[in-house]
Amino acid sequence: MYQLLSWTVLFLTYATRTSVNSVKFSPNCGKLEKIPGDIRTYAPWTAAIFVRLPDSTIMFLTAGTILGPNTVLSTARGPFGAVLRGTNDDGLLPPRHIFIVAAGLNSTDYDAADAHAQFSEISYLEPSMYHEDENEQYHYMIYHLKTPFDFKTPYVKAICLLEEIKDFKTPLFGFEGISSGFAVRTFKESVAELKISVVEFLSEDLCSSYFRFHYRRELNESQVVCGAKKGNGSEVVSTSLEFLKNITRDSDPNLGSEEFCFLHGSVVFFELSTQWFLATVVTLIPGRKKGQCNDQNVYIYGRIGAHINWLVSSMTCSPEFACEDEAKTCIPIKTVCNGVDNCPSGKDEQERFCKAQDECNLYTKKPMHSCGITGKCILKSELCNGKPDCDDGSDEEIELCASNPKNNFGLTLRSSGKKCPTLELPKV
Repeated sequence: MYQLLSWTVLFLTYATRTSVNSVKFSPNCGKLEKIPGDIRTYAPWTAAIFVRLPDSTIMFLTAGTILGPNTVLSTARGPFGAVLRGTNDDGLLPPRHIFIVAAGLNSTDYDAADAHAQFSEISYLEPSMYHEDENEQYHYMIYHLKTPFDFKTPYVKAICLLEEIKDFKTPLFGFEGISSGFAVRTFKESVAELKISVVEFLSEDLCSSYFRFHYRRELNESQVVCGAKKGNGSEVVSTSLEFLKNITRDSDPNLGSEEFCFLHGSVVFFELSTQWFLATVVTLIPGRKKGQCNDQNVYIYGRIGAHINWLVSSMTCSPEFACEDEAKTCIPIKTVCNGVDNCPSGKDEQERFCKAQDECNLYTKKPMHSCGITGKCILKSELCNGKPDCDDGSDEEIELCASNPKNNFGLTLRSSGKKCPTLELPKV
């Protein structure tokens, strides 16, 4: 038998070697205002992400975790771009206007929301640009909200991020954490309920065995860790058991024995100095395609350590765009993917990212140019024509026009107070 340790002990031991300034979070993140009997106030950072279908039906997509007023973290299938089934065929993300993010819900029944629920459309989708080459199973996604969530309520809060988790390499075998998310008793159910349970992490050998069986490939333990829900309250460490009892006002020692399965996007969190921190996110559920759902289900969680700098930067800048440079530059989202480098590193014009965001070419066969992620679309023939067609005039920027082929044939560049670049004319 191995000794069970809680996430609190695990990270408290590690975090005591770090400064207070190294803890990155929104103001008052991870602070609970518990209302016994109301499960939402025990996991107020749990969000539901919905999509609006062409017939106006609202469908639940996945769970998310609130990091800040404008940022919700979730995961998506496959490598960068595969948010919905089939949408990665052309490398494009789904249109942002189809998404609705909700918080303060008891279930995924959109129409059953009460006065405590909050809703927002999204400003833009931000997939992580850092992706391990061998990871073909999932990627992280941040949903940036148009309407900030209001945290002056027990029902909607942000969770904390611990920057030092990126350096933590210790195996998690035997450690416990509190897990929250939307769950079903059978995968045939159309509505999932908000649930909280205790999760215990499994050995790497057992995790590798599950992963190999279900996905026909070897596990990379630097990317994922496996865990299973503990079904009997008497097996749970005392601090976790007390947390569960307060949710339902139940002193039954078998608390937590109800069978249910967490859905994608559910999280594990831990307490540190009266604040709750994000540990990991459900990215894969082996057996789901076969309809298997019981308390023996193994969940595969994505490690967030390699992405923590991105999460902190994105949360800090939102609703603007994070350049992730040493100066911690934030730029307006309307200037991202407009053909002009605004970040010192050029991150805002990263080819793969901008191609995925390009909605301008979704509905027409005419060559179009995007004036930015949230900007309008113009014809490519309108680029560098001496007239600003984008609202910010970026379509006439010298940096963009210098690389425009038609300028190599004698088109006069307008003066904008900047030094005109040297153009090499084609030989005739």
